[in-house]
Amino acid sequence: MLFHLLLNSFIVFVVLTLLTNLFLSISKITNPRLRYLLRLLPILKFPVDLLVFIFFGENLFLNFNPFSCQVYMQDFMTSFAHVHIQNELAPEHFIIPRYLASYIPSHLLNITVIGMLAISSMIIARKVYLFWQARAYLKKIFISASPCTRPIYNSNLLNKLKQGNVLILTSNAVQIPFAANLQSIFMPHDLLAELSQEEFESIIVHELEHLRWKDPLFKMACDLLCALFWWLPSSWWLKRLELEQEDACDAEVYKYGIDVTALATAIVKVVKQAKYPDLRFAAISSFDSPKNSHARRISNILNIKNKRDFCWRYVFGIGACLLATSCFWMC
Repeated sequence: MLFHLLLNSFIVFVVLTLLTNLFLSISKITNPRLRYLLRLLPILKFPVDLLVFIFFGENLFLNFNPFSCQVYMQDFMTSFAHVHIQNELAPEHFIIPRYLASYIPSHLLNITVIGMLAISSMIIARKVYLFWQARAYLKKIFISASPCTRPIYNSNLLNKLKQGNVLILTSNAVQIPFAANLQSIFMPHDLLAELSQEEFESIIVHELEHLRWKDPLFKMACDLLCALFWWLPSSWWLKRLELEQEDACDAEVYKYGIDVTALATAIVKVVKQAKYPDLRFAAISSFDSPKNSHARRISNILNIKNKRDFCWRYVFGIGACLLATSCFWMC
């Protein structure tokens, strides 16, 4: 039975990622946060199926599982097969995996499953080890960090920071701004002198939005899930998720009354100071390729529309979520 779950998870993940990409391309959804939430569905699909199987048993999973319409989908697929094959597979639910498993020796199946679970355990152990290393390093940064004394004049931003009890810290031990521990924003000490007031506040807005949406937690959870289900081709999908997270936080800047070009110029300064101290080298190497993530991100920032979406776009967004959720339940 576990072999069926492993094989089926691969098929479902590939199908859902393709359908999600196709849906996003056709629907032209521009809201990056909505795009990010839709891209979470393929990663969440298999853990939900697995939990249903563990807590409610095989019988419910096979016959009444609302998160899987494999019975109908595979019945449709076998309708094109020979009558003999249809009769052979009709009583089964996990049709494709059961059919393949019937031609594989049972001891080989057991070895395969045990091996895959062992690899999952080792990958998870390594992830946990790296996580604790990062926690220890973050504690050291906290010790050496000091509260940022630079004032914030944007009243909306200042109120949001107070509501979330967010602390802005500066340190020489960090090279780029980042959000951590759900209530902290770290800024490189040397970068503060390079940023204008609006650039500084645009970076704080971006990191604050990461905290408000719990992006660091979701990123870590998705990373652990994909490590557990390592046989799924999820690394490229995680990169897309991360890009959507960044775009979603960038898109919130204009809602605070900050010019989006300030964020674009701030990113240039962050990248230059963190990786390319020589400005000439930065101009040649950092943004010369349209495929470069920084160039793509800056292009998206400069194309942000400083106006509210029309009502019909919200209606369409809700419809898109309902359609995608239905697809999630059906596959």
